Amino acid sequence: MNLATLRNGSSFGDMVDDCLRHGVTAISPWRDQVEQVGLAEAARIVQMNGLRVTGLCRGGMFPAADSEGRQAAIEDNLRAIDEAAALGADCLVLVCGGLPAGSRDLAGARQMVADGIWAMLPYAKASGVPLIRYMRPAWDEPADAAWLHVPTIEAAAAALPPNAHGFITTGHQGLEYFVGRDDCRLVARLIEVPQIDLGHMELLIDTPPHSLASERSLFDRYDFTHLVSKNSGGAATWAKLDVARERGATVIMVARPAYGPAHEVGTVDEAVAAVATH
Repeated sequence: MNLATLRNGSSFGDMVDDCLRHGVTAISPWRDQVEQVGLAEAARIVQMNGLRVTGLCRGGMFPAADSEGRQAAIEDNLRAIDEAAALGADCLVLVCGGLPAGSRDLAGARQMVADGIWAMLPYAKASGVPLIRYMRPAWDEPADAAWLHVPTIEAAAAALPPNAHGFITTGHQGLEYFVGRDDCRLVARLIEVPQIDLGHMELLIDTPPHSLASERSLFDRYDFTHLVSKNSGGAATWAKLDVARERGATVIMVARPAYGPAHEVGTVDEAVAAVATH
């Protein structure tokens, strides 16, 4: 029972009593409900009644407008791990957050989420709280594609040959490496204006999904010889890869960063099932 469904002014103890009266012995409380009664008392109630805490809601909310806000979110998540461990929770539920106020940089927000989870991972492992990671499945390279695989955005910028006509689709992170390649003609597609000066680079503002027709139009307009992309997975931005293959453009594919060990799932249904079994 997710105790959010019992937000009727009752105390944590009263909600537990309501659950037990109806034969419910597995609960998922929210942190504010635990805070109201106190962590030690909540843990005592759980233990005394033999309850299973399937999850503590919630951690997350990593994206923020500045580094201070992002660090504050990480520190709050470390406290949430302690609370989950004290309750013997099966997991800490993360609602990872959306865009910072005024921002449209989805790629940047996703990176803040990845960075936040990475920062809390060692602490979570030490606490014994299991990590279930939802990751969109990576793209598989078609047999006839011959992608050039690189480990980082910096390496991708370095891999462009002089005089390349490059289509840069890696988001805001690492743009400075492409700005330094003034021996190439480069076009960056972003969903909002970047904070850095792009110098010689041309900027396109657009949001996914992108159709085959629109991607073909761009390749016709700019005569791209190289496409630079992160392996983000998903259908919304795959069309550019099909068009690059059609036109014989070299795809420079930036690998996903190495994450620590976790139970990894590729769908929401798998995540729900994993929570139930961990």
